[in-house]
Amino acid sequence: FEREQAVLESLHHPGIPAYLGYLRDEERGQSLLMLELIEGRALCEDLTSGRRRSEAELLELLGQLLDVLEYLHGLHPPVIHRDIKPGNVIVRPDGRAVLVDFGGVTKAFRPKGGSTVVGTFGYMAPEQLYGRATPASDLYALAATLAALAAGEDGDALPRKGLDVDLSAVMPPGRLRTVLQAMLRSDPDQRPGSVAEVRARLEAEPELERRLVPSSRGTLRPANAGTGSLAVMWQGLTQGQRVGMLAYFWVSVGLCVMTRAFILVILLLVLVPVLVGTIYGVGRDHHHDGDEK
Repeated sequence: FEREQAVLESLHHPGIPAYLGYLRDEERGQSLLMLELIEGRALCEDLTSGRRRSEAELLELLGQLLDVLEYLHGLHPPVIHRDIKPGNVIVRPDGRAVLVDFGGVTKAFRPKGGSTVVGTFGYMAPEQLYGRATPASDLYALAATLAALAAGEDGDALPRKGLDVDLSAVMPPGRLRTVLQAMLRSDPDQRPGSVAEVRARLEAEPELERRLVPSSRGTLRPANAGTGSLAVMWQGLTQGQRVGMLAYFWVSVGLCVMTRAFILVILLLVLVPVLVGTIYGVGRDHHHDGDEK
């Protein structure tokens, strides 16, 4: 309690409740913290009501809470919250997120002796089970909180692959899922260790998406991939076009062998790239025409 009071008294950030005072009744053995009342909606209410926030809303929440963690982790020594979860984030009516409940807060130093496990299963990083808490631990909990909101279920119910949370089953591909998946690595050494690293990943993801464009089959291919590569052209064909090309190839080879016109085999091998490129080009033109319509 006294640790929480001392830390809160030193914190000044719009994403953290303002500290108002501390009272101690020695006769009754009671202590009281007075903090700013945060009006709004706790994120845990999304889980109970079934509300699902859009990716844009979750990215906005991520950005705001990263600002709070950047402030906390930038102090000397860094302040680690240790218990970020939907119930400890309140969104004000104006949309601003506030991180509350600093009862488990600690400063990033290792005192001698044993450590107390603080956190909530499903949201706390695995290393907290061993009393270890670093800025990367808060980033893990933040990612688990947003992943739970995206999936519409508590953090301990998120699917897992081995020791890692597997977001592919509960979130569509995109920038948010890619970044959260990296933040949820069970090994802290493979996880972003700072807010700056998370932001760098967020900025890198749109650039990667811009370098990929949809192919004629709706998959992604490099934007600079031209029609000169036979492998790229083959990937651009539909399943029916591929079957037709293979049938044409083997029928032609069979006729060449039966008639012993081996020179035709050589000509055929030369013509195959041309035929694939022609079909690929026609398919792309038809696809683009349909998109324009």
